[in-house]
Amino acid sequence: MNIKNIKLICIVISLMGIMSCGDNVVIPFEYEAAHDFSEGLAAVANWEGFGYIDKKGEVVIPFKYTVARDFHNGFAVVAIGDPMSPKYGVIDKKGNVIIPFKYIGIGDCGEGVFSVTVGSFQKRYFNEKGQPLLDNSEKKKDIGGSDRFYYANQFREGLGVVARDAWGVIDRDGRRIIPFMYKDAKWCFSEGVLGVKSLENGKWGAIDKNNKIVVPFNYEDIGSFHEGLACILKKDPLELWGFVDKKGKIVIPCMYEVVSDFSDGLAAVKKDGKWGYINTKGEVVIPFDYEDAWEFHEGYAAVSKKGERGLINKQGDVIVSHSYSNSIKCSEGMVRVKKDGKYGYISL
Repeated sequence: MNIKNIKLICIVISLMGIMSCGDNVVIPFEYEAAHDFSEGLAAVANWEGFGYIDKKGEVVIPFKYTVARDFHNGFAVVAIGDPMSPKYGVIDKKGNVIIPFKYIGIGDCGEGVFSVTVGSFQKRYFNEKGQPLLDNSEKKKDIGGSDRFYYANQFREGLGVVARDAWGVIDRDGRRIIPFMYKDAKWCFSEGVLGVKSLENGKWGAIDKNNKIVVPFNYEDIGSFHEGLACILKKDPLELWGFVDKKGKIVIPCMYEVVSDFSDGLAAVKKDGKWGYINTKGEVVIPFDYEDAWEFHEGYAAVSKKGERGLINKQGDVIVSHSYSNSIKCSEGMVRVKKDGKYGYISL
């Protein structure tokens, strides 16, 4: 086959929706909005609203929602009604309603528990049957007789991070595991550690599940632990990011403008206006050559050059060409991409 014929084939494929000759588009570019695949399904939107498709592109749950989020533990948070004031509920993977559409907000499922907004700065936990988690006076005894909080974050590692006048931690039975004694807290426990902000000096550090300080309160900010390390922000005099271990030791100096969490052994870091990747020893593995960069997932990461995104592997090789206006991450072997204003999916 000569070069002219190859070019002709590429043009024909492009007109059919495949925008890069080397990319395996399995779901055409036809959606107004799209999410990553999660538990075999992806939320996508057309003119009717959001619905869910499988990896063959077949509609599994009809297009009828104002908001649709990813599935977690077999459940997804969705909303119906006016986009300016939607009513939230929860469905299972068959579209059955688990929590009715009457709430102003619901957090994603964490270990079978949902954080449901029932009023202004009033959140309650519900289980996967749509019932209040702390549904009797015995369970409420240790938390002041009420199961309502100003904030109630996603359950992880058996614990929920909550706030009233201060932040603390409870378990599924309503027991106070960490007293309400912190000015702020991160979303959830990760690898047995939680980032918290001191009421005394306003600095961030981290504690374990026994409320023992594992990272001192010395930092302007702290991330969650991933692969044994958490990012920290230090001001001296510039605000720069580095990484600390669970003993509180800085293992990667604070020298980066922005960083991501570690994933697949690498973290995206920004230095002198460019992004690259380092390993857990702080060694540069992929050079600072990108306008933007994201975390690795399933061995691939999205990077940006000249305003367009593609995917690279852990050696820095281009796997999906830099020809898309949007590609975030590889999820369950599928990559959500955007071309000419429409979303589709590439299979790797």
